[in-house]
Amino acid sequence: MEELKIFLLKTYFGNTLWEYLYFFLIILAVAIVTKGTYFLFKTRARRLAKKTRSKLDDLIIDNIEEPIALLMVIGGSFFASKTLYFTDKVRLFISHIIFIVFLLAITWFVIRMLDVVIKGFLTPLASKTKSKLDDQLIPIVTNIVKVAIWIMVIIVLLSELGYDVFSLITGLGIGGIAIAIAAKETLGHMFGGFNIFVNKPFQIDDNILFKGYEGTIEEVGIRMTAMRSVDDTKIIIPNSEIANSLVENLSERRARRTLLFVRIDPETGSTDIEKAAEKIKKIVGGIEGVRNDVRADLFDFVDYSMTYRIVYWVTDLPAYFGLRHEANMAIVRALEETGVKLCRPIHPKKS
Repeated sequence: MEELKIFLLKTYFGNTLWEYLYFFLIILAVAIVTKGTYFLFKTRARRLAKKTRSKLDDLIIDNIEEPIALLMVIGGSFFASKTLYFTDKVRLFISHIIFIVFLLAITWFVIRMLDVVIKGFLTPLASKTKSKLDDQLIPIVTNIVKVAIWIMVIIVLLSELGYDVFSLITGLGIGGIAIAIAAKETLGHMFGGFNIFVNKPFQIDDNILFKGYEGTIEEVGIRMTAMRSVDDTKIIIPNSEIANSLVENLSERRARRTLLFVRIDPETGSTDIEKAAEKIKKIVGGIEGVRNDVRADLFDFVDYSMTYRIVYWVTDLPAYFGLRHEANMAIVRALEETGVKLCRPIHPKKS
């Protein structure tokens, strides 16, 4: 026993074997406690969370178990390192390492909690609103916040390592001005995206007409907007162009107009013309999904023919093409029932 005590009191690199043993015992105890805590999170805590109606506690447990385990390991390692003697340089190096890992663990924890706030509060709140732009905006803002957090963490780490942060920030400011000048067009797209998010000229799934292109909005990003055209082609539009151009939001219209010009036989009598016009107004205006203010009038005389101008409005926009077919067939039947014939094309005589 006395020999074991003498053996443990032998000194190596400024510490006795007993102090090294005590150090490793602390590390082992920390590992056991950390593993036990992590196991409790994985089993008991998760079972308790599943019994509640709220999903928030499930999100919290899923996101904090790993960062807490890492923080416990860092804390235990810091406490264990105090039991040993180190030179000033080694002690400073160890403190830097522990501080860096600790700061990264805290950052990891903060970002995980940010995800909890986003998934547990903001995303469900955005899903209840009519607008879909806020659903698109949440991940963009989340990424910006995360980038800002990491920038601050990097600045703190550089300061801890002895770098002149003020000079670095000043240099970045001057460099940022140069970058801003070089990236003027990109910044214009970003401001255009901000304008879309604020003013909401359209939202996801809206049908728009932009510079002759008609399509459905699929995505609104920071720089670009993606539109699916009626030909099933994906069109990428810079946000600065949308912000500074005329955009027709077809999804916001209350009705869609159809304008027809029907050429009839010039020998048709005035009475039949009046009857056909009245019948067209009555039949087309009586179709469900079509407004009753149908217009049908004798509009013009062209090339030995007379022309009806027929205007009607479809209010049931999803059924537009079906209703247009029904209305047009009703016009054909109205002309047939009143004896009004369509004008035959005039073919030039052969010489």
